[in-house]
Amino acid sequence: MKENLTKIILPIFTISLSLFMILGVIIVLVQLFSIITLNGALSVSVYKGLKLWAIRFSAIAGFAGFAMSYLKKQQKSAEI
Repeated sequence: MKENLTKIILPIFTISLSLFMILGVIIVLVQLFSIITLNGALSVSVYKGLKLWAIRFSAIAGFAGFAMSYLKKQQKSAEI
């Protein structure tokens, strides 16, 4: 049962985390470009357009990571 859930949750976690990071990098790079070109409207529009999606993907990654912490295989402690 744990293996099946892990097979489902791990790709969800990986994809949502990757998309969250990519959107964050895009937002920051466009804001940096906006500062250089003195184009505040571009910065605000990209932030408004991508912020909600980045938050959604980060929430999905957070919940998937939390669920995966309960699905880890327990390591047997070394008995001496």
